[in-house]
Amino acid sequence: MTVVLCQSLTDPTTTRDEYMKENISGRVARMNLKAGNALYPLFEAVSNSIDAIEALHGDLSAGRIIIELLRDTTQDQLDMEADRVDPIRAIRVTDNGIGFTAENFAAFDEADTEYKLELGGKGVGRFTWLRVFTLTSVDSTYRTGAERRKRSFTFSLPNGIENHIDRPTTQSETGPVGTSITMETPKPPYQQELRYRASTVAAALVRHFLSYLIADSAPQIEIIDGDTTTVVTAADITARTRTQFQINGQMFTIEHLRVQSPKNPQHAAIYCARRRAVKEERLKHLPEGRLRDGDNTFYYQAYVTSPYLDTAANELRTGFDIDDDQTDLAGVSLNAIRDQVKDAASGYLAEPLLALTADRDNRVKRVIAERVPDLAYVQDENADELKASIPLGATDAAVEEAIGAIHLRNQRAGRELLSGLVSELHGATTLNLAAFESSLKDRIERITKPSQASLASYMLYRRSIIDIYRELMNKSGDRFQREAAIHKLLFPMGAELDSATHLDHNLWLLDERLTFADYIASDMPLNQHGALFAVESKDEPDIACYFNMGFSEDDPAEGDLKNVVIVELKRPGPVASKPESPWTQVIRYIGDIREGRWSEGGRKIKASSNTRFYCYIVCDLDNPTIDLMRLSHQFKPIFDGAGGYYLYHDDLKAYAELVPFERVLRDAERKHRAFFARLGLPR
Repeated sequence: MTVVLCQSLTDPTTTRDEYMKENISGRVARMNLKAGNALYPLFEAVSNSIDAIEALHGDLSAGRIIIELLRDTTQDQLDMEADRVDPIRAIRVTDNGIGFTAENFAAFDEADTEYKLELGGKGVGRFTWLRVFTLTSVDSTYRTGAERRKRSFTFSLPNGIENHIDRPTTQSETGPVGTSITMETPKPPYQQELRYRASTVAAALVRHFLSYLIADSAPQIEIIDGDTTTVVTAADITARTRTQFQINGQMFTIEHLRVQSPKNPQHAAIYCARRRAVKEERLKHLPEGRLRDGDNTFYYQAYVTSPYLDTAANELRTGFDIDDDQTDLAGVSLNAIRDQVKDAASGYLAEPLLALTADRDNRVKRVIAERVPDLAYVQDENADELKASIPLGATDAAVEEAIGAIHLRNQRAGRELLSGLVSELHGATTLNLAAFESSLKDRIERITKPSQASLASYMLYRRSIIDIYRELMNKSGDRFQREAAIHKLLFPMGAELDSATHLDHNLWLLDERLTFADYIASDMPLNQHGALFAVESKDEPDIACYFNMGFSEDDPAEGDLKNVVIVELKRPGPVASKPESPWTQVIRYIGDIREGRWSEGGRKIKASSNTRFYCYIVCDLDNPTIDLMRLSHQFKPIFDGAGGYYLYHDDLKAYAELVPFERVLRDAERKHRAFFARLGLPR
């Protein structure tokens, strides 16, 4: 880049060719300034005004900055929403600063100037004017010695500075020194954004320049919008405290503020460069709503400043060139700064957070008791992690999600520990018993409670299934619907499962051993059962379970089907009159299953004379049809008939039970009661 400054800074006839010899059009086009940042040129102009005021007066309280919003009133208001305002066609910023002296103008004329480097300036802020607006006019009065001079020029693409005039003031040109900058005709897409109300612009300025506005010495900033004047003030701040921290020798300062109505209603950390807001982040460990201290409510904001941040901001000050995790040459990472800010905020807000912390802890206890009692161990084993992962004001769902995430991590860590122990034993040539006992004890202790929690979770599932069964039994109405509902609860109708999915049912309600059947079919014709071969019958048992389906080509006898369980469900209440009783129906199923034969390669199984059949007929006992059946076939009572009736048919190698619907519920409750009590699950 070649930069040639004007040969005579006071010569009004200086030509354009003597300024900014750089492709500034390309420079501006490369600027990554989003449409939502359409006010950044205003921020740069106000920042320049603050520097100019400080250079002239030394005390910012002597400064005055007037911002005029000049609107386009030519648009047809009928086409606009009632609450929308006219778009901004120009923004004028006027200050009573030092003005465009020869030194200031020379710096303005130099691309990437280092004139304000000691102030944290990047030397590129004025290029945002060209990015957003078509033309900027500058009119400035300044002093050089005892002489008052007037400097004016325009700033636009592609040439930059044009129409430069620098002359002595006339007798009629009175008034203080200072500068007026008018940015005109916004470009798309920024023109669509520049429909802000004066109050919105004021709020943005407060946020961006808050570190100046809360200082003991602050400039007066006003916004004129037509007939309305809005004062830019930090009066919304109800309290402030300053603290500091260090990271690897780098000093950071935090202004702890309590704000009534911030633009973004959230608790936030605002990271600043050159005392200007650059990056805002919500403090996620704080609740989403207002904090309360006595009768006052507020939003908390931490304004973070540092010489380190001044140099780490990108050239447009829209972010920082700091990695989240990796430390840079200064030994600083963004997450390290965040952690310090979080701790400082928690310390500053200790009193307001005390009640919220108690509420959060009580919520955690309630959610565990009501929604995830199986994961109660997390509250004791992972207390610190639990508190760190659940923000104040978290919902019940968020609390439950955090507890579940910690439990999954505990499970994963426990499995890795035991897997590591296996690997250690495999790689050892000798056994060190003492070391083994110590390692085993430590690792077993870490995996036991997460494993018990998983068992407790499954027991809670079973308890829910038992509760559903009880409710189905208590429902009156259509008996067929009740039978169908109970059937679907035990096992899906019209479905089949093999050993890979043998847990996808609730037959444990009837008999725990049915959980591990090799193959199950429900309401499917026998000739479609995947466990059988060459069975022609189309009879459809309610549920058929097949066990021990081993086979051997060398010895087909070893491949016989070992056990078959048949479940017939009869609707609660009287059994409808049919040509055959439920037991006769089951006998026919047994005969149909025994029709099967071996395939040529011995790859299918069949029932043999050694195959045992277990048959459950689930029904109501107090009806004439069942009474006649049990008397005719000599079913024997179980516990005087209260538990149902049983029969063993020697020729069929078949054991059958008449199981009352109530017994299924009663047995399920009894056999799970010890599990529920042992795991500490609430009733």
